[in-house]
Amino acid sequence: MGGEGSMADMVHAKPSLANYDYTHINFRGGKHLAGLLYESLIYGKEQYDRRRAYYEEEP
Repeated sequence: MGGEGSMADMVHAKPSLANYDYTHINFRGGKHLAGLLYESLIYGKEQYDRRRAYYEEEP
């Protein structure tokens, strides 16, 4: 399994985001993934709030 954001990309990133065992992320990689998760959760919450506001406005 490869592609964008793959473990291989994380291992070979400069600075590295994962260990060379291609299994474990390092501290830097953990911070990176935590940031992606946070952004995704915030985006989902914003979309939920927009939909909820839209449906509350309907007569």
